[in-house]
Amino acid sequence: SAGYAAMIERRRRGDPTALAEALRLLGPGRQPSFAAALADHRAESVLLVAGARDTRYVEKNGATASAMPRALTVSILGAGHAPQVEQPTSTRALVDAFLST
Repeated sequence: SAGYAAMIERRRRGDPTALAEALRLLGPGRQPSFAAALADHRAESVLLVAGARDTRYVEKNGATASAMPRALTVSILGAGHAPQVEQPTSTRALVDAFLST
């Protein structure tokens, strides 16, 4: 999609030093696990979304959902790490449907 192509172009033109620093500080490997806290989450329902081609996050969502009794996991077909950019129409329809229930 045009949005995905624009995102790739922005990344390509990015400052490699700044990108490396962002990955060191903000990457998933640096973030603490909230799995235990999620098990106590009292939300009526939770939507966990990942792009179907991002198998790491599809697996993470499955593991997270196993600790949350009211979690719904969905994989967006035709998307990788950024389903909201790669498949915006499908992602929006999914979120809209989830929020309207």
